[in-house]
Amino acid sequence: MGPLARPRNPEASPTPFRRPARAADPRRSSEERGWHPSAGGPHGLERAASSAPSPNASPIASPMADSASAASSDASSAALSAGGVWATPAPLRMRYDLILLDFDGTFTDVEKEADPFFASYKAEVRELIGGDVDGDWAEAVATLEQNPGEFGWVFEGQVVAPGNADPYLRATVILNMIFDRRGLYPNEAERTELLQGLYFRNYPKADTVFRANAKQVVETLLASPVPTMVVTNSATDDVEAKIDRMAPTGRERLKVYGNAKKYIVAEPDESDACFERVPETMRAEGLERDILLRRGRYYELLRTLWKETGVKPERTLVAGDIFELDLALPGHLGADVHLVLKDKTQPFERAAVKAMEGGAESPGLEGILERAGL
Repeated sequence: MGPLARPRNPEASPTPFRRPARAADPRRSSEERGWHPSAGGPHGLERAASSAPSPNASPIASPMADSASAASSDASSAALSAGGVWATPAPLRMRYDLILLDFDGTFTDVEKEADPFFASYKAEVRELIGGDVDGDWAEAVATLEQNPGEFGWVFEGQVVAPGNADPYLRATVILNMIFDRRGLYPNEAERTELLQGLYFRNYPKADTVFRANAKQVVETLLASPVPTMVVTNSATDDVEAKIDRMAPTGRERLKVYGNAKKYIVAEPDESDACFERVPETMRAEGLERDILLRRGRYYELLRTLWKETGVKPERTLVAGDIFELDLALPGHLGADVHLVLKDKTQPFERAAVKAMEGGAESPGLEGILERAGL
């Protein structure tokens, strides 16, 4: 990882993203677009900007829509028998054919579970560089908290996420700042390998603290006819182990795709017309730097999942807690996106998701169920 980058174009006025109007889908009325028809629904879900479909658009066919509709009544009963606690509309009309979920910070309370991670991480840093690590660490934390959006996670010389988004990113950003201050590991490739190793070795030492109602939400999703999958930057085995500890009913149906590399800004090995429509950057109100969008490794995984399930991006809901990593690219590809808020969510992230067609937010996981029609 390189040094912290400053905004490339601080004078530019922010321009919220507006995705081109998608084709109209007769199964999705204006009140079924994935958010409650009135702002601030019963689960605290906030409606995104208006997104009326183009009057000239053609309907979208989805290979999974008929099976989802036919199974909806059974799914409602299954959700309740599986121990779910959410009221299910009758008849149930599924709004999506695929739901993709981030994990850390989305289904877990990362701030509460990170203390053992930090203790182990800092102990390894002390052995690595010596000296008064605690003093440098505290100074870096103070600097980061003054402007978390601009002092971001730098990967291969580019800011790819806000530096204070979660404890794992924060540790990397802080150590980057310490290395810069001490003039250590100036070689970018060497530094990147070192920082990645520190993260992956210490992540398994974190506690597992799930958000409120996480298990019930997962069980309700798994009881529905819509495939639900986890797509995360963390290692697959580590996340599988945490979900096993949750032990939701239907666990065998929840697939985990780890090491998604959402942070890598690069072209996919094989591009296509869908990815070529994605611009290089977007602007968000309240953020001086650009948000980088063309994250080819993440796209390759999304494309694989869409091909394997036969689902289009327009019939997909992607939920996560960090806009830049989890939601910006899928939103530009045509998926609906949902930001699960936490204490460290930055104002620019909320502004960005609200400016996207098909974007919404909620303070808790229940908002995902509401968007899915469960």
